[in-house]
Amino acid sequence: MRKLVVFMLSLGLGVVVLSPWPALLAFGGGIMAGFAVACFLAPFLGVRRFAPRIVALLRYHYLFLWEVMKSSYQVAKTVLVEPLHKLTPDFLVVDIRDLSGLEVFLLANSITLTPGTTTIDVRRREGEMIVHALDTSDPEQVLRDIDDRLRRPILAFTRP
Repeated sequence: MRKLVVFMLSLGLGVVVLSPWPALLAFGGGIMAGFAVACFLAPFLGVRRFAPRIVALLRYHYLFLWEVMKSSYQVAKTVLVEPLHKLTPDFLVVDIRDLSGLEVFLLANSITLTPGTTTIDVRRREGEMIVHALDTSDPEQVLRDIDDRLRRPILAFTRP
């Protein structure tokens, strides 16, 4: 899997270097060509579910950017419009027992990069991550949002 992704990126960069087109257009074209070749070669190299995992990775990027924009708006609205005494910041515990090191890394950074939440501590032995949320009026909903909008899209591309 890693070799195919490196191949895709290498082909994208190679097209940028050798192409008279603008860099972003050339890189995108190179990535698409690399993706097509990698999809063709994946079964011969023993890589399972290559195309769906790459599509899941792209989906995660778009979902994550949407979450960042949505959270930025919500935090700005909360800070500028709503009375501060209505805020209920608190610490929450996110279960990470079933996640690999890479998945914990991606989830922790995704949580921290999303406005309104910050990963405070990762306790691998206990299988938990401590997260601070700006508004925890419904803590179960915050945990469900983390699971639905961040963890599941990450698992879609990290697990075959």
